[in-house]
Amino acid sequence: MTSPSPSSDAAVSLAIDLLRSGREVTLTNLSGSLWPMVRVGEALTLVPLSHPPEVGALLAVERRGRLVVHRLVAVEGDRLVLKGDANAHTDEPVTRDDVLGTVSRQRLRLGPTLDHAHASLRLVNRVMAEVSLRTELPWRAGRALHRLISG
Repeated sequence: MTSPSPSSDAAVSLAIDLLRSGREVTLTNLSGSLWPMVRVGEALTLVPLSHPPEVGALLAVERRGRLVVHRLVAVEGDRLVLKGDANAHTDEPVTRDDVLGTVSRQRLRLGPTLDHAHASLRLVNRVMAEVSLRTELPWRAGRALHRLISG
């Protein structure tokens, strides 16, 4: 989600501050960590959490001054385990207090805007969470699911 340039750093800091103050933020994805479900260049709208997150949700957290959006793949007590779909390993667990927001909408580069609250996309996201935990190559299943939902 972030870039090393100073202007991007300022934008990320502003986005983090806005999310912490309860505001909605739309950013362009700059990372391939959620590929193929979220591609580089797609716009993600982040909103503060209003309820406990479901497994499969895309959550935003701050890591060393960077905004990271990864999938919730497991809940272990009060700890949330996140993972990028294209990453081999899970992230260091976080608590709900560490979560800045969740993805509410995703504007595809060449297609529609996806509503992440829609039941069918919530199901796809739960499937991706399971696939991501059980295989080292979740992108294969993700690529097929992405084609299915984007037409």
